[in-house]
Amino acid sequence: MTSNNKGAIGRAQNVADGWVSITPATPRKRRIAAIIGGIEKTGKTTLAGSGDDPVYLLSIDRGSEVLALKSAGRQIYMRKYLSPREAQPGQHEQVWAQFKSDFYGVLKVGKGTLIVDTETSMYEIIRLARFGKLTQVTPEQYGPINAELTAMMDAAFETEMNIIMVRRTAAEYAGRQRTGGWEDRGWNQMPFIMDMRIWTYRCMAGMCQVMRMDGKSTLHPAGNGFHARIRDSRWRHELVGMDYSTEPPNLLSLQVIASHVFDGVQVQMPVMAPVQPTATQPLAEGTAAIADKTEPEPTSANR
Repeated sequence: MTSNNKGAIGRAQNVADGWVSITPATPRKRRIAAIIGGIEKTGKTTLAGSGDDPVYLLSIDRGSEVLALKSAGRQIYMRKYLSPREAQPGQHEQVWAQFKSDFYGVLKVGKGTLIVDTETSMYEIIRLARFGKLTQVTPEQYGPINAELTAMMDAAFETEMNIIMVRRTAAEYAGRQRTGGWEDRGWNQMPFIMDMRIWTYRCMAGMCQVMRMDGKSTLHPAGNGFHARIRDSRWRHELVGMDYSTEPPNLLSLQVIASHVFDGVQVQMPVMAPVQPTATQPLAEGTAAIADKTEPEPTSANR
């Protein structure tokens, strides 16, 4: 580390050649950098859009238009791109070039909220743009892509913006057999870069499919509405496992989460501890392990 590292938490003072002394000085930036995952229609995009204005939504998937219902009196801007499924061969390079240009363009605003919906599709687009395919790519070929995405995230972290990556989940398989669980899909380096991971879910008829901290899912009686659970956090670790919901007093908001992370606001709500299923409370059909898996880089074994 050198004394001119931007965004470093602390002030570096030279004490000898090649060594520096770190003293607390610069407060960390007040912003949420998070991955939001969950099965479909559980409020991922709505939660992502609850950050500070102006909100810039880079939409590479269906469902982002839901923010239009929340836009009254707010500064919300959206740009849509062809999804990996919609783009024709030869269009992926153009789509990625436009997306990347817009990503850096939004960062020039410096404040507000940047949303990529979904990061899963973003990772597919860059691979299709660089490789022309999603499979049969050797691990060593991923170096330039990893460097390109890392540079983009480094630039994002230099700003004061909330950085939100929305992820799709997919059914988990063991070979050709579905396990009943779910996989969290995206660039495998993103969880190491981001400060927080959040899982969304929905409660209906008084029962919720909740992810436990051990990665399993179970049913839990918790009223109704939409929920978000903190899966991990680089800051204020006691928030891990905390549950936010739309039920009164409706604390399901990135701004509320930010107040707990940065302002030292005392957390009033209890952590909702999932219960184990019993003979009188069976798991719903298809409910099983929720795997925290990112899209793997192909190896010789799965090419």
